[in-house]
Amino acid sequence: MELHIPTVLILMGLVSATTAILLAAGGFRGKRDGHVLWALALALHATTFILFGLRGKIGYFTSVVIANGLLATGFALATEGMFQYQQKKAPHLWLWLPVPAAVLAASLLADNFPARFTALAFIPALQGSIFLAVLYRGRRTTGGRGQYLVSVGVLTLVPVMLLLAFLGATGQIDMGSAMASGYLQALALFLGVAAMLAIGSGGILMVRERAKDQSQLFAIEDPLTGLANRRRLDEVLGKEWARTNREGKPLALVMLEIDLFSGFKKRYGQKATDECLKSVADVLRSGSRRPGDLAAHYRGDEFLLILPNTDAAIAQQLTETLRESLASLDIEHESSPTGQVTLSAGVAAMTHGSYKSAESLLLAAQTALQRATHNGGNQVQMAPQMHSQALVQGHGLGG
Repeated sequence: MELHIPTVLILMGLVSATTAILLAAGGFRGKRDGHVLWALALALHATTFILFGLRGKIGYFTSVVIANGLLATGFALATEGMFQYQQKKAPHLWLWLPVPAAVLAASLLADNFPARFTALAFIPALQGSIFLAVLYRGRRTTGGRGQYLVSVGVLTLVPVMLLLAFLGATGQIDMGSAMASGYLQALALFLGVAAMLAIGSGGILMVRERAKDQSQLFAIEDPLTGLANRRRLDEVLGKEWARTNREGKPLALVMLEIDLFSGFKKRYGQKATDECLKSVADVLRSGSRRPGDLAAHYRGDEFLLILPNTDAAIAQQLTETLRESLASLDIEHESSPTGQVTLSAGVAAMTHGSYKSAESLLLAAQTALQRATHNGGNQVQMAPQMHSQALVQGHGLGG
């Protein structure tokens, strides 16, 4: 029984169309994670295969020029989607140059089948290679198993296209045999179907893995600031408290509050409020980069730092640095005495069981913060147990 090439091409188109629908439906909604572009790419490839399969029943312009233009567009969209998935900026010009190249090759080489066949096989091979290079460079940040399925699919597709380009250039495929049955065509189509299935399945798996990662992240991360949320804070504090008791190493907590924040919200509105909270989060994130440090959005305008292996003096110094870093941003705040957004902070440090529980350590940091705000704000205060140590002084600092 001979293989009917046009029928197989149409079936490939239907497989790609089905995969495109599944990919679009299984994406992580609301996020620019590449799945929409991948679904569009597969939809264009589905249309391409169907147009190829209708060769002879529809005109040359549609079945060759438009079809190859759609094929190149699909590859460009797929690579754009990979850049989007990896959250990197795409070199748009270079990604889209193959599209007009394919259209021109199909149009200008209409009467030169070997040259046209070679060019139109080489262009998608080149685009597939670019896609692989992008995937490989971002493999560590991409993560998951889906990328390997996609890689296998594209790695299968690229050599097939290169082989076809070589056979076309050497005259081993002519116009009369291109759509005819044969071992070579059967092998190419079999590998093509396998490649499209691998690429589509890998894309679906990548999107699902990203959605799972995002769901897990949202469970422990504050969506506005990107810092740890209360759930993550409680979990880490419990672990660090147990480790501190077990190993006898110091543990510091820092509670911070934006001074006169209610006045800021009334004066500048919700958008500016959100941006202010993000700016504070960025400052805290930059100041807590040691292994084990955790910056969390505690509630409203309050934040908390967990600083393992940190004694009172170091915690005090770090907190003062953070206070100064926020002040240096010079965020306008007309209700503040300084005319800018400032922080108050309370620091509590535990050594040798000076606090009986994690809750008492947290309460001590909160009490120190209250004293800082009552003394005029824009200052760092230590918990009462450490009050005999020298307090850090700065702009408006009080004892």
